Parts: sequence; C-alpha cells; structure tokens
Amino acid sequence: MRFICQAAIVSIMLVLAACATTPISTDDLESRWQQRQIELLALTDWQFKARASIRQDKESWQAGLRWQQAAADYELQILGPFSMGGLMLKGDEQQVVLTLADGQQWQAAAPEGLLQETTGWQLPISALRYWVQGLPAATLPLTEKELNEAAQISSMIQGEWHIKFPEYTKVKGLYLPRKIVIENTELHLKMVIDKWQIGS
Repeated sequence: MRFICQAAIVSIMLVLAACATTPISTDDLESRWQQRQIELLALTDWQFKARASIRQDKESWQAGLRWQQAAADYELQILGPFSMGGLMLKGDEQQVVLTLADGQQWQAAAPEGLLQETTGWQLPISALRYWVQGLPAATLPLTEKELNEAAQISSMIQGEWHIKFPEYTKVKGLYLPRKIVIENTELHLKMVIDKWQIGS
C-alpha cells in the first residue's frame, strides 16, 4: 500500500513538472496578442489619473497626469512641475491647444512641438495615447516587441523610444498598463497609473 502511494505521488510530481516546463509557443502567444490588440483598439473612451517622474538632460520633475480620451478628442492635464501651475493640452488629430494655468494659450497642428516650445519637454504625446493602453503607436514603426506569458507587451522599441510595461492591472475584464517606463537617449519617463476608467 505504501509503495502504491509513493508511486502515485511520484506520478503526480512528474505530471506537474511536465506542465511547468511546457513552453508556450510563439505562435500561440502571437495569436493571443492579436486578439488582445483588437480588444484594446476597440476602446475609444477612457481616462486615467497617474503620477509621473520625468528626467531630461540633468533636470528632473514630478508631475500628476490626467488624461481623458473620447474617440479622437483628448484632454491631457499635466499638474505640478511648473511655476505657472501646470498646463492642459486639448485637441484631436488635426490640432491641439495648450493652455497654461494663467490662461495663456497656444495652438498648433501637433502637440510635440508645442509642448517642447513651451516647456522644453520632448514628450511623444501622439504615441503616448497608444502606449498607455499597452499598444504600439500607429504613428511610429515597431522594430522590436516582447510579449509576456499573458500575451501582453512587456517591452517594445518604436523609433528612438524604448517602452517597458513592468505591471498591468485589470479594468472591467481587460488588462491595461499600471506602470510604464519610456526612454530615449535624452528623456526618461516613468508613469504609475493610479486609476483607470473605461467608458464616459
């Protein structure tokens, strides 16, 4: 009887070991990622609140971020790092308006140049819209992509940017990034998203 029990235990351990060492195929991961990408791209209305640390050259800042997306329209508030009390970017794919806390406004076709001219930051706002969802940006070539076991992007390279996703969180049945690290040779941005909301 003792021999039978020992044999049963050994058999169970072998089965568990086999399961633990069975690799997930690349094709399976990619198939799951493609399905996940379809679900993420279907999200048109969302918002979040986040904390960010930004380092550019020898300077660094701490900021609060609030982003609201409704189809092509977006509103991004950057709070805290400026003596003027923060700023707001509001626009769509055609134009953007930057408003300072004192009411001064500037308008341009794209947010990147406007933000750099006003604050000196080189944040890729147009691509960030996709990255915060855990998606490659449609505006930049994707040269490298790594998936984790849950078929989520763990890291990718687009243009001059290296983007990492150390942590995801579940929101209404869908996993979205909670921590994001974005960097190139000149800028390092780390975001921690404290609250996601899907839908208006």
